[in-house]
Amino acid sequence: MKQEQYKMVGVDADGQPLYQKIEAESAIDDESLDLTDQPIAQNQEAKESSRLTPSKKIAGLKAKVVTLDGVGDPKKADYLYAELDPALVQLRHERSQEQFPEIKFLEKEFVLNVVHRHPIGIVVIWAVAGLIMSLLVITWAVLIFQNSASDVIHQELLSMSTGGIIIGSIVLIALMFAVIFARVYRANKLIITTERVVQIISNSLFDTKRQTIDLGWIEDVSYHQKGFFASTIGYGSVRLSTIGDETTYYFVFAPSPQKITAQINEVVFAIKNERALTLKQINQDKN
Repeated sequence: MKQEQYKMVGVDADGQPLYQKIEAESAIDDESLDLTDQPIAQNQEAKESSRLTPSKKIAGLKAKVVTLDGVGDPKKADYLYAELDPALVQLRHERSQEQFPEIKFLEKEFVLNVVHRHPIGIVVIWAVAGLIMSLLVITWAVLIFQNSASDVIHQELLSMSTGGIIIGSIVLIALMFAVIFARVYRANKLIITTERVVQIISNSLFDTKRQTIDLGWIEDVSYHQKGFFASTIGYGSVRLSTIGDETTYYFVFAPSPQKITAQINEVVFAIKNERALTLKQINQDKN
């Protein structure tokens, strides 16, 4: 037997409650039930939003996501090439890929400048090597000639063959170390592209690492020249600091650090303000 349902609709003059029978069909259509429908609908919408797939959520953050190479969404950088000849952009892009096959370039991205360390470092390396060779040879000569010439051992050391072997060995060892140090020194470089900066750091023949910095994440670019020789000869250190993790990167013994800083700042400004690069800006390394 179906149980009848009633609802209170008010009170009479004596304060007694008045009830009204609820029909089965009208129970669902009753407008009073609409008061609970809105919260339910809102809850359903909240549940639907919470059930978004991971790809939909990540898509909303795509502009802030950095790839393994340190560069964000490549489509956002199309404005950089708006004022450049597409054929020129393609040519520079292909040449950059050939020059640096180890770097995965984005579409249209190309190298603006490759900065090697200042040659003063090479001069210092060879000067130190020459000094060491000279000191070793002088030391060897002093040890030989300060002893009695009648000594059999010293007479043998004074011979042309023995002396030539010793001096030659010293020179070869010093030259070998000088070549290794010079090669490691020259292997350090800063590659500036239209969308990022790549720093190759070489500490030895078997210790090389690469740092990649998205230009859009650079907060500050500055340089520092310390001392008479640095200011006179024209070398110093370039400093790059990034947004967020506040990481600071240094490139030491940079030639003309003020020009490098200005070039990076121009590209950073163009990216952050969505400005197109000009022909003059992409040819600064040839000036």
